[in-house]
Amino acid sequence: MLDTPPSTPTRKLFADFVEELSELASLETRLFRAELKETSSKLVTATGLLVAAIILAFGGFLTLLAAAALLLVRLRVPPDLACFIVAVLAFVLGGALLLTARHTVSGKMGVPRSLRQLSMLRLK
Repeated sequence: MLDTPPSTPTRKLFADFVEELSELASLETRLFRAELKETSSKLVTATGLLVAAIILAFGGFLTLLAAAALLLVRLRVPPDLACFIVAVLAFVLGGALLLTARHTVSGKMGVPRSLRQLSMLRLK
């Protein structure tokens, strides 16, 4: 604005200000859209890779269970009993992992701990 002569009317200065503010808002909007598009494409790619990884890991886990059952069959355990043993062990392991996860989440939740800490601070 230093390049404008001192005789420029206030109305003209205000109109220039509004015009430049409008251009700035337009540029910011376009920048936001471009960033959002880039972020969303990365998120879609990452989600696709995560789904593929989960599918492959699940397939690998099922293959390991089948291999364990075949190992028991090779050790002279009847095939139906071998599959039953592997299934029961998988259920027990899954249940133990589920209980461990439940214990971890219930013990590490931020809100109850924070409320307890705040009440302890008030008492002091």
